Amino acid sequence: MNFFRQNIQDMSPYVPGLQLNDPDIIKLNTNENPFPPSNTVLNAVREGVNTSLRLYPNPTSDTLRDTLAFTYSLKREQIIVGNGSDEVLAMIMRACVAPGDNVLLFYPTYSLYDVLAYANDATITEIELDESFNIPDKAFGVKARLCYLPNPNVPAGNYIDKQTIIRLAESIGGLLVIDEAYVDFAEQSCIDLVEKYNNIVVTRTFSKSFSLAGMRIGYAVAKPSVIAGVMKVKDSYNLDRISEIAATASIRDLAEIKKRCSYIKHVRDNTAQRLRSMNFHVLPSQTNFLFVKPPGVDAEYLYEALLNRKILVRFFNQCRVKEYLRITIGMQEDMDILISTLKELL
Repeated sequence: MNFFRQNIQDMSPYVPGLQLNDPDIIKLNTNENPFPPSNTVLNAVREGVNTSLRLYPNPTSDTLRDTLAFTYSLKREQIIVGNGSDEVLAMIMRACVAPGDNVLLFYPTYSLYDVLAYANDATITEIELDESFNIPDKAFGVKARLCYLPNPNVPAGNYIDKQTIIRLAESIGGLLVIDEAYVDFAEQSCIDLVEKYNNIVVTRTFSKSFSLAGMRIGYAVAKPSVIAGVMKVKDSYNLDRISEIAATASIRDLAEIKKRCSYIKHVRDNTAQRLRSMNFHVLPSQTNFLFVKPPGVDAEYLYEALLNRKILVRFFNQCRVKEYLRITIGMQEDMDILISTLKELL
């Protein structure tokens, strides 16, 4: 007997990046931060491990919401917190899209979006990005209940300008969810658009710039009416006590976070220049990774060759992107080893 809905039977699951239990691997495949959580965060977590763990956490994570609101000049009612931004993206889908509703997605993009749409039995309109991985004109005539847009973009790493974002928000007729997972490595943000547009939602994560990928913390910012609607489908106690403590401490340690992001951006730009000097095609990046096309060799071959040398990058065996490798920016010494290894292999 098959217990699953037909759309679940037909869909493919999300496939995360490879996680190898090998301390000797230089891990450059899942865009984690090379820095550990700051001492401020670690101390806060240690203090939080006490007898209060027998109690449920605050159901709406109000301490974190208030800290985020103060930091980014928002109101608590404009913020919802989740178990990673992936849960926040799923809550928005669950609250806003009925079976058969149209969801606008772009290709290539973060593959979880497809999974969420298929699981919700939505109709998907997929539009391929142009040669520069930007939104083509034909997208602006599509009406959709919901559109997910990563910005900076994934997997290319480019930033889509605000005027294009505004044009899309004004044309689709539904919610535009701007996934800003990598925004702290970019030169600007779209969070200010939330004040001007009723149909814009901005999501963020603590996994990248805040070095808390292992704790799964994310949030969304929108008009209070949108947040109130999404709150109705939120799981009870969806963020645990320790995660809220860690995220709150991270926001309060923003100066250190910005310092680390500046370092990563410097290493990113230096690595991009070195790869270009080796005839790699390197796309412009405003993230903590580079999307590169190797010169004269197959990307999958180079991926395997690097893995054999204990350097793990990301290869996507999919149309259009299978010519590229995605390389997470690590510490400078990690990138030096990567470059020297590539010189030996090419």
